[in-house]
Amino acid sequence: MNLTVTFIRHAPTIANKEGIFMGIQDVSCDVQVLEKSTLKFTDVEKNIVYCSPLTRAVKSAEYIFPNTPIIIDQRLIEKNLGEWAGQSKEYLRKTIPEAFLGSGHLNPLYIPKGGESFEDLKSRSKLFLKDIVSQFTNNEKDTRIFAVTHNGVIRTIRCIIEQMEPFEFFKTSELYLTPIDFTFEISEWIKKLK
Repeated sequence: MNLTVTFIRHAPTIANKEGIFMGIQDVSCDVQVLEKSTLKFTDVEKNIVYCSPLTRAVKSAEYIFPNTPIIIDQRLIEKNLGEWAGQSKEYLRKTIPEAFLGSGHLNPLYIPKGGESFEDLKSRSKLFLKDIVSQFTNNEKDTRIFAVTHNGVIRTIRCIIEQMEPFEFFKTSELYLTPIDFTFEISEWIKKLK
């Protein structure tokens, strides 16, 4: 039996467009972007949807899956950026250059004051995946579940599943409202999540 886990980054927010770090700050997404999106899954019986508790993810999930109950999972919340939440990325790049990669993206191993470490983010992301896999271990038919979440979480999931260093995935951002599928047999999932 194959299990497909599809991750979708929420629709952009005004803060995203303005280059502001949000972390766990709760802001809504740009509803106009959602209304222009063609990304919709309407088959109620087949969709199992997990979602970050933050409004930008919940609103996106409700739009993408209009007929499906949304399961809120705290482990899908964005990385806590501590004191950086609400601050300009450009300002922080200038004042704390060591916290950023050459690409301009945040160094995944840098922890802003009051923020969350990459290892903590990785641990909770891995726990989410392990729980999903354990729920479907005895299924006899292929299954697909969805998770609407954030840039940092998706990049961390990629590090776990593709077993690569975070620097490789943190050079770029994940695209908004773009499904990313990971499909493996359950035994392969278990190996990847050890």
